[in-house]
Amino acid sequence: MINLVEYSGTEPATDDWCEAVFDGDIVVFSGFPAVDALIDHGRRLCCDAYDSDSPNRLEGLSDKEGFLTAADQLDVAFNKAPETISLFNTFFRATGLSPEDLYYDRWRLRTNPSHKIFLSDKTRHVPPHRDNWGSHIHCQLNWWGPLFEIEPQQALLFYPDYWNAPIANDSEVWSLDALKEHRSQGKDYPTLPTVTAPLPVGSAQPLMLKPGQIACFSGAHLHGSATNRSGRCRFNIETRTVCPGDIARERLAPNVDGPHDKPPANHWFRHCLNGDKLSSRQI
Repeated sequence: MINLVEYSGTEPATDDWCEAVFDGDIVVFSGFPAVDALIDHGRRLCCDAYDSDSPNRLEGLSDKEGFLTAADQLDVAFNKAPETISLFNTFFRATGLSPEDLYYDRWRLRTNPSHKIFLSDKTRHVPPHRDNWGSHIHCQLNWWGPLFEIEPQQALLFYPDYWNAPIANDSEVWSLDALKEHRSQGKDYPTLPTVTAPLPVGSAQPLMLKPGQIACFSGAHLHGSATNRSGRCRFNIETRTVCPGDIARERLAPNVDGPHDKPPANHWFRHCLNGDKLSSRQI
């Protein structure tokens, strides 16, 4: 079972809750003004991008090219908006974390449609994976929250039975450089390392969040997205963060089935305040 730890409107005094995350718990924050402001900010951008008060219900009324163009522009607009980083940093402070010590990979507003014709590399369903298979950073935190109401078909799926159990995967052979090279040549290549063995029926558990809630979980969690057949598009905000101090404190998630000899992808992460890249010396 997914073990949820909830903070509802009460700001933790410290970041001690991270200990629970690195032990496999999922921490959910709600009732925080910065979270509500982030959701409102993301919703405004969605409504402007699709010129609708209900952009999650527009799939059947959109053409493919227009829909995917709007999805790309929406993600870029959210990532570059000064309000986005300001609100995220305010939220991090409210959780007991310090932006002075944090590095992030990207502020993302993800679009996940239910109709196949609207699926692309950026809008597709994400297969089961551990983020740490790609980043090789075992103190990575993942943050995720929906902008509109979701159904189980639109949720993130977790496989808690595999928190401490290995599963066959292709992380040993997957390469970001190979991904870039294949894409430059118009060839297919997996966007991220994924599971290569069948998962037992019933092992996936949906994380059901409401708008105004943001979950934090370890990048070591085996997770993916449900196949969205709801007839409605899912919009969510997400990012990943790293605090080098967690390594010094040996506050890490287990590496049960990933590579042990690959260098960390520190260059994916930038400082939350000044934008400097995370140095390999720091991790």
